[in-house]
Amino acid sequence: ALAQVSTQAVKKPYLADMHSHYGMFLPRLFGFNLNKHMRDAGITLLAWSIVDDQRWIGTGPKGLTQGSVPATGELWSYFQARMYEYEARLLEWGVSKAMTSADVDAALSGQPKVLLATEAANFLEGDVSRLTWAHDKGVRHLQLVQYIQSPLGDHQTAEPVQGGLTPLGVKVVAECKRLGIAVDLAHGTAELVSGALDASDAAMVWSHSWIRPQGGTFRDVGWIARSL
Repeated sequence: ALAQVSTQAVKKPYLADMHSHYGMFLPRLFGFNLNKHMRDAGITLLAWSIVDDQRWIGTGPKGLTQGSVPATGELWSYFQARMYEYEARLLEWGVSKAMTSADVDAALSGQPKVLLATEAANFLEGDVSRLTWAHDKGVRHLQLVQYIQSPLGDHQTAEPVQGGLTPLGVKVVAECKRLGIAVDLAHGTAELVSGALDASDAAMVWSHSWIRPQGGTFRDVGWIARSL
């Protein structure tokens, strides 16, 4: 059955999904088949995001917020475990990673590919060298911050305390450019976004948020706080 799915033509027009949490919010994830669902929907390139702070966030009066503080090493261990889990599922479903520009070209011709992404770079725990490991595993799309406090800079749904992007965040942006990883500015404050754009001439991504005449603040409910 998997071989039949793998050779089945994909419908046109071809679509890409810049930010997917396939299976994360639905039960019984591993009864699904991402290959089949991509082909049925006409999606040939999908950025599948590993959420690295999920264990430490919860729902409060204003939406998702940090609920606990990870111990040293926990974020890195959690991220690695999720990476191996994602790789195993891709192998099971017969979907290959998009690692190179040639892989993206193949996706544009109708062959489904998954580009590994991270929702937040908390897993670095301040160690920029871990980006090399992530890149070797196929990460090509890295979001800087999400819902827990980060040494890289401020996120939108908590009181800003670092003035935007930190010097460590600048180093991460530079290393992403060197490795060929797209930086995603989603969840970052306006000051973090500006700081990242000032720090590098690399093309960046703002994968999921929204624009309104007056940007939100951390005092607003989450869906408004997430606006710029």
